[in-house]
Amino acid sequence: MIAVVAVALLSVLSSADLQTQGLKALDQQNYGQAEQIFTQLVGNDPKDYNATFNLALAETGLKNDGKAIHYFKQTLDLKPGLLPAELNLAILYLRNKRGAEAVPLLESVIKADPEKPKPHQYLAEALGAAGRWKDAEQELRWVVQRPEERGGTTRAWPEPDASGQAIRGGTTLPAGCGVESGFQIIPA
Repeated sequence: MIAVVAVALLSVLSSADLQTQGLKALDQQNYGQAEQIFTQLVGNDPKDYNATFNLALAETGLKNDGKAIHYFKQTLDLKPGLLPAELNLAILYLRNKRGAEAVPLLESVIKADPEKPKPHQYLAEALGAAGRWKDAEQELRWVVQRPEERGGTTRAWPEPDASGQAIRGGTTLPAGCGVESGFQIIPA
């Protein structure tokens, strides 16, 4: 029985060592090495949501969006409601012009932490991609109206042109409001 415990302990230690190496590879943006390590860890334990999440991050870094989406979804199957997985999956959906699929994920992230402006910005983009312009506008207005985000200077807030198909300069945004410079919602 002691031998069984020792073998189990060694396998846990080697998984922990692999996890550490994989995280180091992610930190160094060595996504290929991270992918190999986390693929091995997921193969060893398909229920390890941390390894699955980190594999999804590695695939994201490699621009393997299809694989990254698969592994973020798998992570959420293993650990429903994991906010970093929801946010990263939503961002991938946006990057792949699947904004409507990002909406419920971003709403979940915002419900859990409503004070961060960036998820509201992403939600505005997703709502715009889904053709829900009033809702998108409401999210953007929330971002710019947060008192703690206001600075002393302003920059142009784009307004829809007459056709509604492009966005041009108009209203002002407080500097440091959380909206990235050049942020646009353009209908698909």
